[in-house]
Amino acid sequence: MSATKDPAVSKEKVLGITRPGIKNDEVLDLYKTWSKEYDKDLDEEEYGGPRKVAQTLAAALGEGSAARVLDVAAALGEGSAARVLDVAAGLGEGSAARVLDVAAGLGEGSAARVLDVAAGLGEGSAARVLDVAAGLGEGSAARVLDVAAALGEGSAARVLDAAAGQGEGSAARVLDVAAALGEGSAARVLDVAAGTGLCGLELSKVGFSNVDALDASQEMLDVAKTKNVYKNFLKEFLGPNRLNIDDDTYDVVTGSGLFSNGHVKSDCLDELIRVVKPGGVVCLALREVLLRTSEDCKALEPRMAALQTKGRWEQIRRDVFPGYVIGFDGVLYLFKVT
Repeated sequence: MSATKDPAVSKEKVLGITRPGIKNDEVLDLYKTWSKEYDKDLDEEEYGGPRKVAQTLAAALGEGSAARVLDVAAALGEGSAARVLDVAAGLGEGSAARVLDVAAGLGEGSAARVLDVAAGLGEGSAARVLDVAAGLGEGSAARVLDVAAALGEGSAARVLDAAAGQGEGSAARVLDVAAALGEGSAARVLDVAAGTGLCGLELSKVGFSNVDALDASQEMLDVAKTKNVYKNFLKEFLGPNRLNIDDDTYDVVTGSGLFSNGHVKSDCLDELIRVVKPGGVVCLALREVLLRTSEDCKALEPRMAALQTKGRWEQIRRDVFPGYVIGFDGVLYLFKVT
């Protein structure tokens, strides 16, 4: 957080634009004047909601894809792909999945533990791990394996994008191709109430590159465009009205901060489900206290439950987490559309 920034100012602005009784038109007027200062006031220390949404989504779409990483590498037939698979085979059962399973099982970012496991297997496994790692750029085995250990969060796309960005030659290509699997960076995402693009920016960090932005404020979208993380921009109100989007268009809908006084209400949920393909996911976050204090938000969870009862979607997780915005806890929902 900037040393010159006063957190009290950020808090005053957030509470002002979400105060009880505020109307949609007032909100849009305030965003019009705040748009150019928004990112400065709400940096990642002040507003952790977008990061939580992106990480949760990456984890959800990365589940089950660890084995597919090496399957794709094997299909490439490049030198480094073969070496990755040689390391996998050295684990004793020829199981490509077990290489990433070992890394994923750490969950602590411990590169040393990955190497300890490899060294204990014999047959030169540790050396081959280091050879592959050294080929990715700065010769930093620890850095590569730290990234691999992040698979403990289920984020295959994030791991592979990070590794591919280090590299040169065929080692980078293996990881880049694997990262392009449909379960991560290729997923088509609609970021609703996108604002200045903070959620889109976090999504880009974990490997999502096919993201569209939707917001009712043109001024906020203009700022979002400068981040170069979105493909398309839709200026539309989010509510019970039908969006100018075909049915089953997106794999994912994300949103952070959309539900609040004078903002978006629960009457938008049917429309979010409509634009997501069956089997796709909806990941949303808001300030947790609003579920009890905001008349606009009190109906949110009952409406979510009603849609599940009707078979429209299934709740995968509900997490309360700290650091959502300006010291408030957040609540995150992940639903699978049926």
